[in-house]
Parts: sequence; structure tokens; C-alpha cells
Amino acid sequence: MSQASKRILVVDDESDATLTIKVVLEEYGMLVDSYTDPVTALKNFKPGVYDLIILDISMPEVNGFKLYKRFKSEDPRVKTIFLTALSTVEPYNIEGSEVFPKEGERHFLTKPVTNRKLLEQVYSITN
Repeated sequence: MSQASKRILVVDDESDATLTIKVVLEEYGMLVDSYTDPVTALKNFKPGVYDLIILDISMPEVNGFKLYKRFKSEDPRVKTIFLTALSTVEPYNIEGSEVFPKEGERHFLTKPVTNRKLLEQVYSITN
């Protein structure tokens, strides 16, 4: 399957980050739905549609890990990349093992992320 047919969901409460990721991925032919509100993203999520979800971790109302848990419960096959402004993910372990992604499912990008690093991660996960 070519990257042009990949469908990506981006959820980040920072509109600049969401727009930048959307523009970069669309420039490479991917179909991107983006939301700045995690609650709206959850309401509009459809199982089996997305090849990849890119989630900011620190968001109001519903953080990225809780959103991840909800998406995974609706579509267990969905793959996820987490965005974080922190240089380490250890502080996120406090979320608890029922929410924190299991080993092997952890894909993190540190903000600000370069276009190259974003594309490398997306290609490696969706191929």
C-alpha cells in the first residue's frame, strides 16, 4: 500500500502543531484528519479508518494516553505516535499500566519535531 493511500488522524490542542503536521503529511500524499479538541476527535473517530494516529500527550480534558486507550478499545489494530514536549517519557508512567502503552507500542516524538523525523516515524510505522 502506498503512502498516498494512508489515512492519518492528528490530535493536538496546539493548532499550529496540528496544522504543520497536517500540511507536511498531505504534501506527501497522505489523507489527514486533524483536531485540536480531543473530545471532538473521540466523537468523530471511526474504527477501521485510520492507519495511524498521532496524539499529543498533554491536552486538556482528555490526555493523549486516555484518548489512546479509548481509540484502542474501539480499534485494537490502530497504530499510534505520541508527541511530547518532555525529553523523557518516564513522567508519563504515572498514568498507570492500564493506560500507558504496552512495550512495543511506544512511539514517541519530542516537540518540536522536524519534518524529516516526523516522516521517518510515519513511514516506519505504516509500512
